Amino acid sequence: SIVFQVGVLSGAAFHFFTSFATTNEEIIFATVLTLFTGGISPGYRSFLPRMVPKEQTARLLTCVSLIISLCPILSSLVFNNLYNWSLDFWPGLAFFVGGVFQIVAFMGQILIHVLRRPQWILAEQLRGQLLIEDEDDSPDSEERR
Repeated sequence: SIVFQVGVLSGAAFHFFTSFATTNEEIIFATVLTLFTGGISPGYRSFLPRMVPKEQTARLLTCVSLIISLCPILSSLVFNNLYNWSLDFWPGLAFFVGGVFQIVAFMGQILIHVLRRPQWILAEQLRGQLLIEDEDDSPDSEERR
């Protein structure tokens, strides 16, 4: 969840920096931020399967793959027209809108993180109890007593 949050937040920062950039150096600095967006895909791959039962994981990842495949087509339609429309008064408007979308996704992920945190803590406690019980049931534990 945190890897995904860092990736989306850096993507939003890239879009906001690019939308207000006036020089090439500012744009190059903004592209450095995109290095952290590489964490979005691994974050999804590890986070999403934990939100559904094991038998639904393949369906969920297939759905996410379809969304990832269709989004560039739809976004190019929207953002190319937005860029052409705003070119006369603010060429960075399309980047600003992209940054706003990513901030919305970031806020949604924070909400999910906050709501799921008690479940993760409980799961970690149960996992720890199971490990302690397994150690007590092992043959080596009798020899130690």
